[in-house]
Amino acid sequence: MDNKFLLLLDANRILTSTLDINKLLTVIMELAQKVVNAESSSLLLIDENTGELYFDVTTGVAADEVKRIRLKPGEGIAGWCAAHNRSLIVEDAAKDTRWTGRADDKSGFQTKSIICTPLRYKGRVLGVIEGINSVGREFFTDDDLPFFEAFANQAAVALENARLFMKLIQEKEKISAAFDGMSESVFVTDKNGTITQANKSAFNLTNSENITGLLLSKMLDDIGFEISDQFLNFDGKTKISEIVKKTGPQIFLNCVVTKITGRDEEIDGYIFVIRDVTSDKKEELLKRTFLSLISHKLKTPLVSIVGYLPMLAEEKLTPNQQKAISVMQSQSERLVELVENLLRFTVIESETLELKKEKVRV
Repeated sequence: MDNKFLLLLDANRILTSTLDINKLLTVIMELAQKVVNAESSSLLLIDENTGELYFDVTTGVAADEVKRIRLKPGEGIAGWCAAHNRSLIVEDAAKDTRWTGRADDKSGFQTKSIICTPLRYKGRVLGVIEGINSVGREFFTDDDLPFFEAFANQAAVALENARLFMKLIQEKEKISAAFDGMSESVFVTDKNGTITQANKSAFNLTNSENITGLLLSKMLDDIGFEISDQFLNFDGKTKISEIVKKTGPQIFLNCVVTKITGRDEEIDGYIFVIRDVTSDKKEELLKRTFLSLISHKLKTPLVSIVGYLPMLAEEKLTPNQQKAISVMQSQSERLVELVENLLRFTVIESETLELKKEKVRV
């Protein structure tokens, strides 16, 4: 009895120290044999989509063939055990009506007696574990059940922890792939602005292989970008600013800074998303320059046209000529208005536009 308690304690230590799910399943099978002194063991898990039981871990020359076996809900001794969420001892498998010998047929192994118990986690059955053929005895007894069930409960907790750990790893890999695949340069810093993490684009921006542990402001300053001393001081959750290169070719960076807050809204760090907007800036400047140039070029000949038309209107003209001059005056005035609107549009779009406020009498 004491040996079995020690074995359970040892099994618990081994199970809780294993997070690799494939290794864990093998360990569970090996320990299951020891707990009830069985000749062999089997571990079947429930497919969440179909409810079928399948052999996730198998050993022996016919392992691959056994893995292809799937038990329908309630099929076989293992299926009955899972469906009823109850442990079961079968003294003679061949005489039990629930027994299906498909696994024996594939593996060449002869099953005589079985002890079977569900793997339960928070009321949910994850699968079934079986001890097969009691060593030194004809069959398993009720004395074996408490230890086997206790082991199964330990195994179920370890299995679920391993599954959760695997999901976390998979999610982390997805996030890392998206993080590194971003065209924007992303820096994660602590609350003092020291870089703790960066993506591939960030390394390309800085032309450095190792930037972790450096102050982001100093690093950007070292590669020629002008940074305000107060760039981390702002109200609200997010701040958008523009960073311009001080020397060399003019480069414009759009920087979005987001605070990372913890408990009591204390700042734990910052996420910087930096995008090169130089080409956008150049296109914008080219558009403004073009509009300004066109509007000014149009305005010069219009001044002459608008100035001479009143003089022509004073001359002695035929009715048709007077009508033509009148149409030319109205249309030229309309054209002047359009050019003025175009000029105002270029001024409004200019980033240097300043509002001049003054008091007026209404």
